[in-house]
Amino acid sequence: MKKFYTFITLVALALSVSAQKLSLAVDGYTVENGSTYVYKTLEPEWEALGGIVFAPEVTVTSDANVDVTVTATESNDRLVQLCFNSNCVAGAKIKRDASITANTPFDLKFDAGATNPFAGNEIEFYEVEFEITVKGQSSPSAYFTLICTNDPEIGGVEGITIRNNVVVANGNLTYAFSNAADRTVSIYALTGQCVAKYNVNKAVGSISLQNLHKGMYVYRIQSAGKPVSGKFIIR
Repeated sequence: MKKFYTFITLVALALSVSAQKLSLAVDGYTVENGSTYVYKTLEPEWEALGGIVFAPEVTVTSDANVDVTVTATESNDRLVQLCFNSNCVAGAKIKRDASITANTPFDLKFDAGATNPFAGNEIEFYEVEFEITVKGQSSPSAYFTLICTNDPEIGGVEGITIRNNVVVANGNLTYAFSNAADRTVSIYALTGQCVAKYNVNKAVGSISLQNLHKGMYVYRIQSAGKPVSGKFIIR
């Protein structure tokens, strides 16, 4: 009988852990699991000095007291920083433990900045995957991707509008021009390598990008007139 009650207790504890709900937010705005949030606000004190530093308030809230492991991974191996539990840790992949009080937002005190803090008018791009895992569980209970950039051509969350006549969303590049003409659509990796090229002649059309790996790319549409180019992200 004692073993039976021990078993029931363990089951109850397991259920209580699995029932705990974690939620994520950026600057107070709730972020859904699996989504991507684009953050473009520069820290004003650094911006006044010509620096490029991002410091969004990334918080985790639990409906119960819980111990978690926070993992932040920058996709391009750039240094980012988490500051909590009275100390700061920087790296391209950071894993830290935290204790969260029920219904109290826990601030990860995240920030990312240029290698040169006085980078002037340079374009910066950070893509950080956050995972929050409850102790005793094997998979994350909360996770999302945070993109920090001052690139004026990048914006939005679900889809990224680059130009008025070119939209990248849901794994497709859709274009709309005023007239039909022979055009070449080239897709480049950030290394400069051309990874795909398409010849099109319709005024309006769509190209599937499903075969591209996750990451950031540049498109260039060349015709008899001025070429159209911009950046997009495959998540």
